[in-house]
Amino acid sequence: MIWGDYHTHTKNSDGKGYLIDTLRAAEKVGLKEVGISDHGLRHICRGMHFKDIERMRTEMARLKDQFNVRCLLSIEANIYSSDGDIDLTEQERDLFDYIVAGYHKAVWPKNLIDGFRYNLPALFANKIQYTDAQRRKYTKTMVNAVRSGKINILSHLNYGIPSFVKEVGKAALDYDVYIELNGKRVNMTDDEIMELYDMGVKFIINSDAHSPQRIGEISVPLAVVERLNLDKSRIVNWEKVPPLELKKI
Repeated sequence: MIWGDYHTHTKNSDGKGYLIDTLRAAEKVGLKEVGISDHGLRHICRGMHFKDIERMRTEMARLKDQFNVRCLLSIEANIYSSDGDIDLTEQERDLFDYIVAGYHKAVWPKNLIDGFRYNLPALFANKIQYTDAQRRKYTKTMVNAVRSGKINILSHLNYGIPSFVKEVGKAALDYDVYIELNGKRVNMTDDEIMELYDMGVKFIINSDAHSPQRIGEISVPLAVVERLNLDKSRIVNWEKVPPLELKKI
């Protein structure tokens, strides 16, 4: 089983529970750690607000001794530009224990030109067939985000925008970034996962829970792991607690 679930959401973004509900659920399913990673500040309708961060810290301190689960504060930052920018200033980033980052559709673009070049085409990801040139463009975006040195976990790779995962995997290896196998969806093919596995990429399994009832729910990615006969020791939170701390840049 996983010992930590590091991608969960609360009412501070689009989750259905409060922090205390997350802790109760995490303790119930036997987790040793849980990370709160609400949506990034640039999300148009679901992002957390700057004022929420300090309030969450205060609440975590108040609840610290009430549960046998260590709680960490993170954020699921948005990769919002074709350059691989994430929506956190250095000041904001220093307020968190670690950083998750991924692509999301409803995010304010960097500027109008980049919005048409990067954000707008990705809105139709499920309706168009991407060319190799477009895949290379989005691959560069993901690689740049990883190479920024600002993130610990790359969430739901290939969700929304496609990439050549081998190139992303090379960057993840170089910059010690974990690639997530997401509890709601795994958007990579079996062949792509095996490419990453054979390269030595480190995986992390998270629930991406948006309700307390889904904390620790990993049946979707676990089915992939078992079908492909992946060595679970390569999953950084499988029966161990991974080294997660804010990267210094």
